[in-house]
Amino acid sequence: MPRWENTDCTPWTLRDRLGLLLAIALVLTSCGQKTDVPRESEVDSAQSTTAPPDSAKKSDRSVGEHPLPDHVLQFCASQEQSARDLAKRADVPPPDDVWRYFEAAKVGDVVQADETYDCLVMERGGNHPDTNFPYTVHQPMLEAQLAIEQFSLCGTKYAMTYGSNILAALPPGSVYLGNSDAGRGLPTVLARSSGKANSIVILSPAQMGNGGYRAYLRSIYGGKLNLPSEAEVEAAFDEYRQDARKRQGEGKLMQGEQVSVKDGETMVGGPTAYLEIAYRNVRLVQRSNPERDFFSQGSGVPAWMLPCLAPHGAVLRVHREPLPALSVEDLQESDAYWEREVSVLVGSWLKPETTVQQVCAFAEKVHLNQDLSGFSGDPEFVRNRQSGRNFADLRGDIARLYLWRIGSIQGMPTPTDYQVQAPEARREMQLRAEHALRQALALCPSCPVALFPYVGFLAADQRMEEAARLVSIAAKHDPENQMIHQMAKKLEMLRQP
Repeated sequence: MPRWENTDCTPWTLRDRLGLLLAIALVLTSCGQKTDVPRESEVDSAQSTTAPPDSAKKSDRSVGEHPLPDHVLQFCASQEQSARDLAKRADVPPPDDVWRYFEAAKVGDVVQADETYDCLVMERGGNHPDTNFPYTVHQPMLEAQLAIEQFSLCGTKYAMTYGSNILAALPPGSVYLGNSDAGRGLPTVLARSSGKANSIVILSPAQMGNGGYRAYLRSIYGGKLNLPSEAEVEAAFDEYRQDARKRQGEGKLMQGEQVSVKDGETMVGGPTAYLEIAYRNVRLVQRSNPERDFFSQGSGVPAWMLPCLAPHGAVLRVHREPLPALSVEDLQESDAYWEREVSVLVGSWLKPETTVQQVCAFAEKVHLNQDLSGFSGDPEFVRNRQSGRNFADLRGDIARLYLWRIGSIQGMPTPTDYQVQAPEARREMQLRAEHALRQALALCPSCPVALFPYVGFLAADQRMEEAARLVSIAAKHDPENQMIHQMAKKLEMLRQP
């Protein structure tokens, strides 16, 4: 059975260590584990004892102060009914606190709901629900809690805008992969409130390795979605373990991937292994539903899936086969979409030629000092950090895909077949990636999805002053983010003669 292990590293140069730090940060955000530890990280994993890394612990942040709109309260009530229906089929009854949770959620008592949720999920079982807490019953409760958190933190305007923008990008019949709290929670509540739930399937990739989660999917989608059999899931897991063991023998393990052998059995661990297991199950679902189009919120996917991604409005389309290159049409449509979005949110000042220093000056003036003199964007947006983070994640994920296409992401090598080769085209893709990254950091200066890959790119390009300035602003914007502070120290050491 797999488990998560720590391994020692041989001494590396300081630049190598910075690269590793950036790569691990990318893997962690790929798993949906942001620095504020979203609820979506509270999942069981693939086959038995596999679990997300130890960073998936209770967040210190609380719910927000924004009141919940009526449709969210109605959603919580419908989730309670789903939980009661699922509880009737469970082998053991759920704890009474489940129903106390829904009583608080239905009337908009976000503090009581949050405290009850934490008691049920975190204190009883660490990262997992209590053993007497049926996993299928946990899912409607989790989806209600994601909606409560995001609406109370973001407010109705930008919770609605975020979720609506994602749904607008999904044609009827789509399967959508929600990779974060906002990415799963907001489209779910809006789809079910608007009646789109019958035409769009929403999956949590991080939980696809869990049999209880697959049972929940069968209960809500019935025969509308073909799910892999348990034998197929087990075969995919064994295939990954065999592949990982072979690569270990060849010295080709990926960063964030750990493999050991005990009593003849291959043990796997680390965030990269967790990501691989989850997405191999996603691939099984895609193969079992050839008539459906697949889309993803987030480019945090295994390396073998990156060539299949292409920008599509607020999200990414997941093609069934690798794309040799991104189409000009997709790139232009994505650029136009984000120019409109960013202009509304933070103003139309940010152009492709805007420099890192200008973005940092804006971030310091508007985000840090809340000086809105001359500001042409939406004051409500820049006063709400969670909203900024949500939108910046979306833009940063697309930018990260562009960097990967030119082989410029630390720890994530790009096969030659998928790299942009012509010098002029590479330069154009680099400019497009940098512009997208600067847009993301103008939306949220401490967004790890944009910050980590951009700092890695700048450091590799010997643009240390720009990298250091970005990290300095990010550390002030999110002073509790220890990974950003570690990165700042590494950069300072690299800059010393």
